[in-house]
Amino acid sequence: DAAFVSDVTAPDNTLVRPGQAFVKTWRYRNTGTCSWNNTYGIIFGAGSKMGAINYVPLPSTIPGGIADISVSMTAPSGTAGLSSSA
Repeated sequence: DAAFVSDVTAPDNTLVRPGQAFVKTWRYRNTGTCSWNNTYGIIFGAGSKMGAINYVPLPSTIPGGIADISVSMTAPSGTAGLSSSA
């Protein structure tokens, strides 16, 4: 289990240039009863993938602990847009 805490980089509605590479980092709290390790991860689910990889392993995080999860992305080419949301 996890709970969103905050955006660390590229908060919602951050303007990015078309084709700009950026790193989106989310802060999450482990709300479960077991520690996270690299066998746990986040996967791409829906929306615009923006060049992100399909799976990002989670850092070691004890129950109640906080983890920052980062994904490298590239804004779509063409017209100016907004970063992804959590």
